[in-house]
Amino acid sequence: MISYRFQDMDRDLDRLLEPEQQYSYPWDPSLEDTDAVRHGISACASLSDLAAYVATTALQAQVPGVCILEGPESGDEPLDGDRGEILVLPTSARWIEGELVEKFFEVVATLCDLYWDEQWGFNEVREYAEELLPL
Repeated sequence: MISYRFQDMDRDLDRLLEPEQQYSYPWDPSLEDTDAVRHGISACASLSDLAAYVATTALQAQVPGVCILEGPESGDEPLDGDRGEILVLPTSARWIEGELVEKFFEVVATLCDLYWDEQWGFNEVREYAEELLPL
């Protein structure tokens, strides 16, 4: 399966391929010993889903980038599955570069304005993202 991930470019993509790194921990450290820990790397099945997810969850990175992950989908349930998140066990990863990543961030900026300023709902943002980034 091919999926897309928002990632800090200062973080080495090879780390995503290490099995011991392929766990999603909750933001609250007290939950690390519960079933809140998920096996898999957070991603989205399409670039438009990722754009909507990034815009509506206010994800941030020091040096923001987008990567393509290839590998099977995890059997675990993602915490934000209702927002397009999937969990992947990547076997390869590479950065998206050039015009496509520039277009992605332009779309994210537009979607942020619609969601945060214009009060569009998540599903409206997601549908519009599909029009702007049909990947």
